[in-house]
Parts: sequence; C-alpha cells; structure tokens
Amino acid sequence: MNFLDAIKEGLDKAEQAEQACKEVSDVFRQINEDLNTYNTGLSFRKGVSALGSATAALQKLNNAHKESEFLDADKLLLVLEDDQEKKTTCEVGGWRQSVKGYPCIIQYEGEEVFCFSAGELSTALKGLFSSASFGKKLKKLLSSPIQKDSP
Repeated sequence: MNFLDAIKEGLDKAEQAEQACKEVSDVFRQINEDLNTYNTGLSFRKGVSALGSATAALQKLNNAHKESEFLDADKLLLVLEDDQEKKTTCEVGGWRQSVKGYPCIIQYEGEEVFCFSAGELSTALKGLFSSASFGKKLKKLLSSPIQKDSP
C-alpha cells in the first residue's frame, strides 16, 4: 500500500464517521419532532456535565497530542422551554458517543446499552423513554415552574 492509498482510506473513514454522526442526529431530530407533538417546548438533548467538562479539560492538558475517543457530551436531557426563553432541564440518562459516530452508549436505571446503528439507538432510546425513571422525571418536569435561563 502506498501512502496515497492510506490517505484515501482515512478520508473514507472520515466520511463514514460523518455519516454515522448524521444518523445519530437524525434520531434525535425525530425524537424532538415527536416530543413537539406531545408538548411544544419539550426537547431531548445531549449535554455536558460539570464533571465531563473538567475531565475533558484535564485530558486535553495531559494528552494534548491525543484526541479523545468520545465526543464531549455525557448526559441526556429533557428540556422544557417557554416562548420567553425560560427553561427547565432534567437529566434522564448517561450518554457517550464515539468520535466515529458509533458506538453510542446509553445509561439509565443501572443499565448500559451499546448501540452500533441508528436502529439499535432508536430501540435503546425507546427503552429509556418507557422506563419508570424517565416517566417520573417527565412528570416532574412538566409540573415544575419554568426557570429563567441564565446567560
């Protein structure tokens, strides 16, 4: 194999990673479309915890030349917003996503589910959404007053 073949292989892998990340984004987009029909202002997002931010910063300091295996987001959130930019957020699970797109790892109720495709991700998220802990958190979120978002 010459170097040009290796470069082309790297470009192909980058394209595959971009496609996989797009698939994950499409799953989240579909979830949010469905949530919007249930309750306008309700959305499902990935987020970064304070611990995740600190860990990422430390890793960058200690291994400045080494890229992380995972994207920064480490939690799944339900967010309820009103039309005056006020919102309330509730963490509903853990999240890790490979920089390659897959695997995605979902954590809830003491379980850890590895997903290697959009179909597996959809199935795992349906499991999260149908869990008792998710139902309790959604009920609490919908009954809580919306807080002014801090700038």
